[in-house]
Amino acid sequence: MLIDLRSPKKKTFKIYEENSIISSCPYRFTIMGDVEEKAITDFHIDKPKGWVANPNQKLKDNIERLDMNEARRKEILETHEGMIILCAYTKYDPKSHAGLMPTIQVNMAKNTTKDYANFKSDMLESSKQMQNMFHGFKFLDGPKDIKVDGHKAFFFQSEFNLGFDDSGPSKVRSWTDAIYADGYFYQINFSDMEEDDCSELFKKVLASIRV
Repeated sequence: MLIDLRSPKKKTFKIYEENSIISSCPYRFTIMGDVEEKAITDFHIDKPKGWVANPNQKLKDNIERLDMNEARRKEILETHEGMIILCAYTKYDPKSHAGLMPTIQVNMAKNTTKDYANFKSDMLESSKQMQNMFHGFKFLDGPKDIKVDGHKAFFFQSEFNLGFDDSGPSKVRSWTDAIYADGYFYQINFSDMEEDDCSELFKKVLASIRV
């Protein structure tokens, strides 16, 4: 599930569900792992050993479109509602594992703010609105400014409840990093559950990012 929080001033949200993958919201990239390595731009993130890359057809199409110049990237973002999913890694194979699972997802999204201060303001408003979307939502860390590979980024860690079956709600934890760039931004989201703790792994993956 991807929660798109790019329009805080309109007070609207879009929620997408894909193979029970969880990824809560607001990038140059090198795809690594189960698909052939392909330098798309200069963004890199490690794929955890044993995790499953999920290059579905829509994702493959997005990857192919990203091998382009700045003008082409702007055009693609304009025609894809301002956001492109670059990759999704899951701890388990969605074809054989039902329900929620730890996930890493990377998106590239349009950025219309004039500087980081305005970008942070929009992201802060969006993150706080999540309190009205999810039962039991609370911030565990942040929102705050951090640096990712020397670049300014907006970060927060949250926790909320989601229920998809008769066993009751699961407590989901989400780490969101939004890396600011001129005209676009990178969103990296890490999600896990209390009973499937991946927090230490996520720290290592975040440290692997190169922009």
